[in-house]
Amino acid sequence: MAQIRTKPALRRFALYGLILLAFALVTGVVFVLVSDRSTINIAEAFPEPVILDPENRPYFVFPEAVRTTDLSLNLFVDRFARVCMEGKYSDFRLMLSNQRPPILPARFEANFNALKQVRIEGLEKVPVAAGAPGDTFIMKVTYDLKDFAVRHGERSKQIFVGITKEDGVWRLGPIPSEALARLAAYKAAQSQPAAPDADVVTESAPPAKANAATAPVEAGASSRTVANKPMRIDS
Repeated sequence: MAQIRTKPALRRFALYGLILLAFALVTGVVFVLVSDRSTINIAEAFPEPVILDPENRPYFVFPEAVRTTDLSLNLFVDRFARVCMEGKYSDFRLMLSNQRPPILPARFEANFNALKQVRIEGLEKVPVAAGAPGDTFIMKVTYDLKDFAVRHGERSKQIFVGITKEDGVWRLGPIPSEALARLAAYKAAQSQPAAPDADVVTESAPPAKANAATAPVEAGASSRTVANKPMRIDS
């Protein structure tokens, strides 16, 4: 009878042990999933494949004369060009602005295969306004198309894109409308002629002492007396 009683007890202990083991395994899986969420692989974030031919990569030109005094901005443009030339769509997408819908892989692939050369021809800083989120630059870009992509004879085209900081990181996207308005107002103000300074004496208003030569001369004084010299009083 003692042996018969011990078998159900052993079974219960074994069942409890299996339940605890299963609970520990589930807890470990949940912990791994939660801890890895912040370090998700870029390839997993953008699983859609991009098929590119490295031999057809476009050529980028970013001259020294165009570069700015902001080294972080120059590095961003250099890295953006390198990412595009290497066809790294995942990195390319992470460098775009979050304020607009992303460029899909199919369009990235089409642009990669159609572009022959891309030239950065200007980086212009938009004047900072009160309450503005940060610096904004307008980048002037000219690109040449390959023969198969030319339409209506337009082999070269020019576009303007905006580069601004979002959460402290440079990102590229369309130019914000308020930035365009600020730049237009700044250029309009610069084109206006400057008003003359009130303290500057012009030729039409000579100093008062210049009229001393026309002052009346005392009677008896020599007509050869120079008006600007002191007259003799002992004559």
